[in-house]
Formats: sequence, C-alpha cells, structure tokens
Amino acid sequence: MSTGLSAPRICPHCGTANPPAANDCSQCGRGLPVPGVLASSSPTPADGGPRVPSVGAGPASSGGTPTPNAFGRTDAAGPASTREGGRTVAGLLLMVVGLSLSWVPYVDEVGELLILIAVILLFLGRWGFDESHRRAVLRGGGLVLAAIVVGLLVGVVFVGVVIDDASSIGTNSTAVSQFGATLVGQLDLLFVISAVLVFFTALGYTFLGSGLADAPTRRLLWAALVAQVGASAVQLALVLPLVRSAVHQATQGSTLDVSTITGVETTAALYGLVNAVPAILFAWAYYRVRETAIGWRPTPRIPEPSAPAGPG
Repeated sequence: MSTGLSAPRICPHCGTANPPAANDCSQCGRGLPVPGVLASSSPTPADGGPRVPSVGAGPASSGGTPTPNAFGRTDAAGPASTREGGRTVAGLLLMVVGLSLSWVPYVDEVGELLILIAVILLFLGRWGFDESHRRAVLRGGGLVLAAIVVGLLVGVVFVGVVIDDASSIGTNSTAVSQFGATLVGQLDLLFVISAVLVFFTALGYTFLGSGLADAPTRRLLWAALVAQVGASAVQLALVLPLVRSAVHQATQGSTLDVSTITGVETTAALYGLVNAVPAILFAWAYYRVRETAIGWRPTPRIPEPSAPAGPG
C-alpha cells in the first residue's frame, strides 16, 4: 500500500510531478515544497534560496488534515496569493486600465505608461505560472517593448530631421516648396512605420495574454488584433491625405505657415477614436485573463513510468 512518501511531488511553480525523493523540479529547476512545512513558518534557506512554499490545501481528509493542492498551500489559494502571482494579477489589472485609456485623446500617454509598467510586472511574475504562460509573456512582452523602443527612436529621428531641414529653408519660396515636398515624403514613411509598429504592439498584446486565456478569451484577443488592423487602415486612409494637404498649404508662400499643420490635430484626434474598438476588446480580454489568473491551478504532468529493467 502506497504512502504519502511515495506520492509524486508536485512543483508549485510549473505543475510538474516529480519523483518522491526529488528536491528540485525536473522541468523548471526550482526547489520543491517540503511536506508538512507551512510558508508562514518556514525559514529562509541558509544558502539564500527562495522561501520554501507551504504544503497543502484542498478538502480536509478524514483526520481533519488539509490535503495539499497543486500549489502546496493549506489555504486553497492559487498563485494570486504568492509574490509572483500578485505581480501578475496587478500587471493584468494595469493592462485593463491602460488599454481602456489608450484610445482617449490627451490621456493616451498615461495609458501607454500603465501598459509599460504592466508588461514589466508580468515579466517579474511569470514564474508563478506554467511554461505556456512564461513563453507567452516572453514572446508578447518582447514584441511590445521592442515596438515601444523602436517607436521612440523613430520619433526622435523624425523630429530631428524635420527641425534640421526647417532651420535651413530661409525665406526663399522655392526652398520652402522643396521642404514641403520632402516633409510629405517623410510623413508618408512615418505613417507606414507607425502602422507597422501598432500592428506588432497589438500582436504582442495578443500573445501576452494567451498563456492564461481560455479558448473564448483567445478568440477575443485575436478579434481585437483584427480590429486594430482595421482601425489602423482607417486612420491611414483618412488622416494621411489630410496631413498631406495641410503641409502643401503651409509651404505655398515664402515662409512656412506652421499653424496650418497644427490646425489638423483636432481632426486627426477625432479620427483616432476608431482605436476605441480594439482597445475595449483588448481590455475586456485582459479582464477575463485576470479572473483566470486569480483562480488558476496548474495541471500536474505525471512523468511516464520507466520501462522495467530486463533480466540479467
């Protein structure tokens, strides 16, 4: 008859079942819980390693002792009660708020800042969940962060080039007209690069939440991505001709009329409201992902038994 000592030891971090005598997980390499030791009373190891997680939460056995759950907790709590899980849940909440603000004019920068903080929290908290979520965070978060860095670099270069060109045109009408033609070409390129970066950012959002999402939420994430592609196409079709016309009018005389260009900001901001559709879809999807994360439990992966040794 098997005892508790012969039962596989479930890793509280990735859900892998390990041999009873194992001290470290064979899948993620992190330390396994010590049976019978609670997290609140377990000392920090002398070698500076992580605190030993607690054992057991589940229905009480006939003797009144709680049965360990897959996270090795006696309070039936999932990863939301651990440090990594708390970071993930907080990051998902910031994603919901940030995405909800990302389409609103004049506060969209606040939303983007919250999303950046959320991605960092998800990176820090990824070890509280299984391998599929960790891969999703690395893949999706990497895309989002790369798009942010590239976008900042492109914006800095564009502004620098425009300022340098504008400072050298003087009051010659021919030079002003040439500057306008050059600026239109630069704006065309900027709009295309921006649309590509928006696509990869939305793709990053889709990957980032997919690791903990159920099937309906995954479909919602992909629907939000498709909606973002459509919104970007609408903006390109409506805003780009408007900006081209404004630049053409601003460079007709012997001096550059900047007020004509800045006058289209309000109209462009109104056209940008089409981003509300994908933003709300993403926010809804991340709300669902957060609810899943709060009650998440790993599925134990039982290792296949080794083949019995042959005679001799």
